[in-house]
Amino acid sequence: MKVEKRAPPMPDELSPAVMSAIVSGKKIQAIKLLRQETGLDLREAKALVDVLSAQQGVESGTPTPGFSEEGGAKGLVAIGVAAVFAYVLYRLFSAG
Repeated sequence: MKVEKRAPPMPDELSPAVMSAIVSGKKIQAIKLLRQETGLDLREAKALVDVLSAQQGVESGTPTPGFSEEGGAKGLVAIGVAAVFAYVLYRLFSAG
């Protein structure tokens, strides 16, 4: 069985949901929607989403909050210290 190859869709042919996901930086969601709507394979859909993301000025590889190359996990350490402090205060005032 031979599958007929289609040309990838142009940006103006994409649904608003796909474009919204791309502009929001949700590449995985955009790839899933694009594959459902067009029947493109994973490689083709990813390539198209990457190109469209670059055209829209969407940065890839945005660091996860709390972790960065410069800062490490300082935010998570601060949350841990605050949690321990809250627990100690709870134990002091609830022993009553």
